[in-house]
Amino acid sequence: MTNATLSATSFRAAWEHLDLGAMPIVLHVQEPPAPWSRLTAQGLARGGELDPWIGAAFKLLAHPPRSLDLRLGIGRSSVRALAASAGNGSLLAVLTGDRITVRELEVDLATALVDLLPAMPDGRVGGPDLRGQFGAAVIDHTGRRRRAVDVVELHGFVDAATLRARLNALLDGF
Repeated sequence: MTNATLSATSFRAAWEHLDLGAMPIVLHVQEPPAPWSRLTAQGLARGGELDPWIGAAFKLLAHPPRSLDLRLGIGRSSVRALAASAGNGSLLAVLTGDRITVRELEVDLATALVDLLPAMPDGRVGGPDLRGQFGAAVIDHTGRRRRAVDVVELHGFVDAATLRARLNALLDGF
């Protein structure tokens, strides 16, 4: 399995089963966890164990060595995302409404988040009612998570290449 879509309640059940501690704030869901039987019915667990890919993916999301996150508002709807990488791969988790999708990445973290935005033919991304904020974090040499002091704000339209460069600079600023 290299991708999975779960309900928010199934995500919470799997997270708690793995005892990963607090969810990343950008992926936090408040709903109570789904019953384990729902994960089994969805093919995400067998017996008392999660699918190994999901277990490894969630562990990376819990403690990513490098990550970019996005909080995006489009009119009345919102999208929250976390792109995380470690030496052995990268993941993107996207929370929209009551669904979370987790998938492996074949692009860099900045491109993964920029690709979530509506694209215009002229190379810009965004929209007239779009508001967003990007952040970055790393695990430093002492094992502590450090969040970038700065964020990248998004209002309306912006050049996609410029936005990618700003996100990469944010992540590389540690």
